[in-house]
Amino acid sequence: MKRIILNHFFIAVFVVLAAFTSCENNDVTKLQEFTVIFESNGGSSVEIKTVKEGEKISKPTPDPTKIGNTFAEWFKEEALTTEWKFDTDVVTSDMKLYAKWIEDSNENLQYVKTELGGCNISESALKSDGSETEEGNDNKIVITVLEESVHVFIGLNYTCMPPFETKVETIDDVMCMYIIAFPCNDEDCEEADCMCYYTFDFIFKREETTILNQEYKILLIGPRKGQEPVVISEGTIVGNE
Repeated sequence: MKRIILNHFFIAVFVVLAAFTSCENNDVTKLQEFTVIFESNGGSSVEIKTVKEGEKISKPTPDPTKIGNTFAEWFKEEALTTEWKFDTDVVTSDMKLYAKWIEDSNENLQYVKTELGGCNISESALKSDGSETEEGNDNKIVITVLEESVHVFIGLNYTCMPPFETKVETIDDVMCMYIIAFPCNDEDCEEADCMCYYTFDFIFKREETTILNQEYKILLIGPRKGQEPVVISEGTIVGNE
């Protein structure tokens, strides 16, 4: 009789322990949640996601943005070697996904022509080496980005002289716009007493209305032979879709 009672007692204890262990395991399972961080690599911020172990994560929407770049996809490693497949990959630990970007091409920005203004007498001055006089100068750079074109307007104070020439070339992905004074020999390059305000409108055509992120320089080449170009302005032409 005692043996039967003891057997029943041990069975009851075993059942209680098993039930407790089962509940404990269920509680642990419920706590298995992991954090997924989205590293945008210089793009706009993306909200962190929390997901249970073994579950998929939804792709963040909208895609992050970055000026001058188009978003490609999310990758598992910082080296961007393995793409994360949102329809099949599951989360098994805390992790970070990395954004891959494709730099936008600026080949759609094509030089068309430069419209030159005449000489308007100005009291302000810019020396032939590109430096300012004591009176200062009213040089002006205005960049206008339109749907199908880009205009770079330059107002330049300079010594009265024959018309300028212009040219555009790209060096190391930098678009260089040159304003070239009519060349002369040293003995013939006497500076005039008057100053003019010249205008130049560099016109470019946009083949497609894509994002622009084009570095540029505006350079002045004086009339004396062998003069080095002087950078009078530089920056980036930025335009959205």
